[in-house]
Amino acid sequence: MDELNITYELSKALAGLKYSDLDNETITDVKYKILDWLGCTIGAGQNKTVVNIIEIYKEMGGREQSTVIGGKKRVQMVNAAFANGMIGHALEYDDVNKPAITHPGAIAVPSALAAAECINASIEDFILGIVAGYEVMIRVGTALNPSHYKYWHTTGACGSLSAAAAVGKVKGYSINKMEKILGIAGTMASGLVAVFGTDAKLVNAGHACYAGAMASEFIDRGLTGARDIIGSKNGFAKAFSQEEDLSSITDELGEKLMIGTAFYKIHASCGHTHSAIDGILSIINEEKLNAKDVQSIKIGTYKTAVELTGEFNNSSEQTAKFSLPYCATCALLYGQVTLAEFSGNILNNMEILETQKQIEVYEDDECSKLYPTKRMAKVKITANKMDYVRTIPLPFGKPPHSFLEKKFMSLAAMTIPVKLAEEIKDAVLNLEKMKKMDELSIILKKI
Repeated sequence: MDELNITYELSKALAGLKYSDLDNETITDVKYKILDWLGCTIGAGQNKTVVNIIEIYKEMGGREQSTVIGGKKRVQMVNAAFANGMIGHALEYDDVNKPAITHPGAIAVPSALAAAECINASIEDFILGIVAGYEVMIRVGTALNPSHYKYWHTTGACGSLSAAAAVGKVKGYSINKMEKILGIAGTMASGLVAVFGTDAKLVNAGHACYAGAMASEFIDRGLTGARDIIGSKNGFAKAFSQEEDLSSITDELGEKLMIGTAFYKIHASCGHTHSAIDGILSIINEEKLNAKDVQSIKIGTYKTAVELTGEFNNSSEQTAKFSLPYCATCALLYGQVTLAEFSGNILNNMEILETQKQIEVYEDDECSKLYPTKRMAKVKITANKMDYVRTIPLPFGKPPHSFLEKKFMSLAAMTIPVKLAEEIKDAVLNLEKMKKMDELSIILKKI
């Protein structure tokens, strides 16, 4: 009996997915996923790195196919995918999936957007492309982790396959073409964890989007890719994981969509800090504590969180977002961890520097054993000679729609007029009333 061709099975499910398969809850979720990504992307517009990214791609020129958000200009589809993939990940505020250890929206949305604008696809195909991108990212990321994440940034490496699925679905690829685009994008995959805390982390996301978009250009001109890029004996899963479980790709494939398993970020920092932040905020709010009452905070969490975020670092906005002691200090002092807490005047605040000395981060065995299914943090705050303890299994990531709309407006208003932000929000939340992508593109070009 022939071995199961994982990539073929995935391609079959993707090619067979129809808009009529999506229930109202899923369509609403897609719209809020788009809104959240757009908020992160528009809000990053004043970031120096993002300004440079936009200028680079505007100067490169080329055919005017797809919009660079914030650039008020169209560029080649593959370059729009690369640019928007980087920009949308710049604030570290985009959605996440816990078991896959990834940012699925950072790849699925800009990839589908670039392709859909390029061919003026239907809105339905745009939505399907996003669903397909989430499906591949979450299924493949879950199958390869947690060992994959030791060296490889899932958003970048698995993102190449996610982007390929998003673009291929927008373009209406058959099973055969879907398998081929995954085959080419899979061999273009990259993205190292070593770059975390630097601007190069954005390149991981952008390059993944580019890989998917560029693979479609190759496929449309007759190039071929490996048949089972994911499951073959010398393929993607074997190369990128030490303990792959391919059943995560095929279980309930075609029956259960994965997009609903992605969580929205409530805090503007690395996701590995969020359970601890939630624990601190829960204690100080429920127990009505003030920062001056606190003598110490001990945070037990999983090994990956300790390795990536366990040290205090306030040298830059990016490094601070990857510092649990810094983020915990902000939660204690300001009762929140928003973008404001990473501004220059806060980063070097003497109160931050003094208070962080009270915080201890250590690896907890139980938390490590449960990762990545859980992203547990055990928080103990000692205040007024009393110990207050909270265990947070997973970050709080299912906020009401009203929170997401407020998040979008606050991010968008950092860069564009409130009236335009309202127009974008209303357009996205009524997306299904549009027929073709050019109706949305007209609005996006105003940013």
